Amino acid sequence: IGRLRLEQRKKLETLAKEIHQTHGVGDFSQIEFIVDKRGGVWFLELDTVPHLHEKSAFRKALDAVGGTLKELVHSLLKKKE
Repeated sequence: IGRLRLEQRKKLETLAKEIHQTHGVGDFSQIEFIVDKRGGVWFLELDTVPHLHEKSAFRKALDAVGGTLKELVHSLLKKKE
């Protein structure tokens, strides 16, 4: 995601939100895309149970937005009360 221009990141963010909402996903999801050399966006996968290990794409995305796994877990537990 670091090599993408701001406009590309915003486009992917919008697409990810649309896919998440269209499929009625609950609290979080991991949506994977490929951006080709011409800027074309290819949707690969929607994962409703993403991996949470340190090197996972989901954890990298969480880190990229300044979130922590601890905050995510607390947020999910609070919603279930």
